[in-house]
Amino acid sequence: MRDYPSVLNAICIAMAALPMGACGGFHPVIPVNVDVQKHQIIVSEKMPTQAQKWAIVDIPDTYFGVSSNKRGSVAAALLFGPIAGAANAAYVQSETQKMADRVPAIFDIDLSKMIADQGKYKIGAPSSIGRKIVLTPAARLFFEKDDGIEYSVICDLNASVMDGVAVTLSTNYSLWQPEKFSGQSAETKQRVVSELQTCFKDAQSLMRAHMADTLKSVGYEAEFKDPVMGWVGGNYVLVEDWLDRRLIARFNRSLLELSKENTKLIKKVPLN
Repeated sequence: MRDYPSVLNAICIAMAALPMGACGGFHPVIPVNVDVQKHQIIVSEKMPTQAQKWAIVDIPDTYFGVSSNKRGSVAAALLFGPIAGAANAAYVQSETQKMADRVPAIFDIDLSKMIADQGKYKIGAPSSIGRKIVLTPAARLFFEKDDGIEYSVICDLNASVMDGVAVTLSTNYSLWQPEKFSGQSAETKQRVVSELQTCFKDAQSLMRAHMADTLKSVGYEAEFKDPVMGWVGGNYVLVEDWLDRRLIARFNRSLLELSKENTKLIKKVPLN
């Protein structure tokens, strides 16, 4: 899933990010009942996969990906089929890559060390016995404007709950930060580091609240500002506890991530 929905899923916003059957009725966040205190927390020694970065462009051998508002001609892709769609996707990839090429110095930030230092966690491979939560951090730079200069940062905390070698739960905690950046100077890079430190600290709080089943999910009728279509109406499952903070958040296949500045909440809708 990319950062914004396309024309094809505008009626039922980002079905892949919502529970099955969400278009016909929304479901609260599913209880997970994970006692974090009884699990060892480990930061993975492996880099995140491209899928864990949720980005248009993957920056290989780093924790980072890059996304943008570039969408090309969505209408042409719909009208002229797979070939036009592939060409459109290649255009989006190319244009986003140009934005990524402007800030290579940002991509050497070590997010695993950042998370380990914050929680005093061990970095390594999980053992084959016992219960643990394996954290894999990732981050995106998001370029919202066509000039490809100004960007914000999004942190993704991927968490796998394991019993022995079996993964019993896999979730993603994604926070969209409000501060805007440009360039890659030493000062800018330090500001990005500071923003990511705050972001991952809050992501861990969100994870713990989710696993303790203390989050209150709620349905909303809302409008979302799509770069191609303008304001698009839809229904969303959101975490009410976090609406006054810096995000409207998504967990893996449970909640849809949106920036507050691109979203208008209209009214609450019932959850099943």
